[in-house]
Amino acid sequence: MTDHDFLKLIKSTSIKMAIIGIGISAFGIFVVWLGLSGADPEMQQMSTSTIVILSIFGGLFLLVGLLLIILPVRASLNIKNGKHKLLNAIQENDTAYALWIYEYVTKVRSGPASNTDHKIWIMCADKKHFSIDVKKNKAQEVIDYLVTKFPDAVIGYTKEIEEEYNKKVPS
Repeated sequence: MTDHDFLKLIKSTSIKMAIIGIGISAFGIFVVWLGLSGADPEMQQMSTSTIVILSIFGGLFLLVGLLLIILPVRASLNIKNGKHKLLNAIQENDTAYALWIYEYVTKVRSGPASNTDHKIWIMCADKKHFSIDVKKNKAQEVIDYLVTKFPDAVIGYTKEIEEEYNKKVPS
């Protein structure tokens, strides 16, 4: 893996998060519109408090979606402006920036089918953390790349490592 390949991974993670944010925001807008427009005849049978609660939930979906859009846009701007801390540490050979690197796997079930989602988490000395979406077959390659850039970082996850990290970098 090269620095350019790693940059592409960070960008693709940001794009994926923004797309999810757009979907959640669109759902929130739809729910608010449905509650306020009266487009559904069943809405007229609902009490005002039910419509208000539905609109509040729609507003929450909208806010969460907007947050999921803003964060990757901010990360992209930081990359563009040379202010992305992790990429800067790699470019400046700051081998002490990342303290802990591990793979986080989530099993996703949808009916009878199941899938796994793989992320590489990078916990840093300045309390920042980064997560990068990777395919299962690329996870070890990304970790190996990061080990070459941050040779002193602790690799892997255990509760003991988490406790030690939290002692070093209090929140």
